[in-house]
Amino acid sequence: MCLIDYIEELKDAWIISFKVEWRSKTINYLAWVWRGYKKAVEAVEKWEKYDAVELSKELFAISNRGYIPGFVVGDLWDKSIYFEKNAELKEEEFIWIVRWYDEESKMAEIEVKNRFDLGDQLRVISPDSQFNMTVDTIVDPKGELKEAAHGGSFKVFLNMPNNPWEWALLRKKANS
Repeated sequence: MCLIDYIEELKDAWIISFKVEWRSKTINYLAWVWRGYKKAVEAVEKWEKYDAVELSKELFAISNRGYIPGFVVGDLWDKSIYFEKNAELKEEEFIWIVRWYDEESKMAEIEVKNRFDLGDQLRVISPDSQFNMTVDTIVDPKGELKEAAHGGSFKVFLNMPNNPWEWALLRKKANS
């Protein structure tokens, strides 16, 4: 269920809180859903327009099974249940989290959950900013250069042009 298109209507209906379903979800899912709704709610509170299409793109980039508005729109048939697919959809894969960053060397310690390789394009996301980068260096804890970083919560070090801040999330385009 996704109501990002209906935040103004929900405010007009005096809805004052939202619940994000998070059981069996990743920190990546929770962070992006929170981030998207926060942007929409803050804009509506200021009587400003928000870009629901752009925010929807962000929500579709994370792992999902398709989104519907459910019964909120009063349609008991077409949009209340998503029959088309029951498989996971995602545009981006969650790599994991930045644990530490050294301003002087421009190196970040990354905890790796999913594999990435030299040359991969990563999106680095913190609560207030994001930037894209190409992986040009992967160094293991022993100081050895690597071609790839494998999942399983191992730590590696990456050269990063900007400070991503501790706990920033990393994502890459999902393989087709």
